[in-house]
Amino acid sequence: MDPHNHSKKRRTLRVLVSATGCAALGLVGGPSFRLLLANADPAPSPAQFLRVPCRVGELELGRPRRVVVADGPLRSAIWLVRSAHGTSAFAARCPHLGCSVGLAENAESFECPCHHATFSLTGTRLGGAHNPAPRDMDPLELSVDDATGDIHVRVVQYLPGTADRVAVGGRG
Repeated sequence: MDPHNHSKKRRTLRVLVSATGCAALGLVGGPSFRLLLANADPAPSPAQFLRVPCRVGELELGRPRRVVVADGPLRSAIWLVRSAHGTSAFAARCPHLGCSVGLAENAESFECPCHHATFSLTGTRLGGAHNPAPRDMDPLELSVDDATGDIHVRVVQYLPGTADRVAVGGRG
């Protein structure tokens, strides 16, 4: 057997194995990385109230509305709920693992699509021990200008997976 030919075959085999490994990493790692980025919803600094892109009069009673507030390049999704008792704001991040909480199909509760944590429209955990979320949805401080109906909210990001609300990233 020619030693030069054997070395060339090994080099080719190494390149093929490396290329296959990189392709496999790209197939698995790419979508995983995009999923992490999609759930990494950096919150604006809570040092100030941020204007919400709707007015209180635009909110239907008992019908939650998801909006995004922004402070420069930083943005955060929140839920607004108007009731007979006033308007409330909640972080749209699940307190279980930080996935984006959506409105349940019946529009009568909130639901996390990742592990099916459910919450009432007041942000209270539903389902007792079957709910994986360790606490209620995270409420956000809200201010309404009675003259204009403008809504301002102080966005705070809390650490998911803990029973206590722990602000993270120096944002609260």
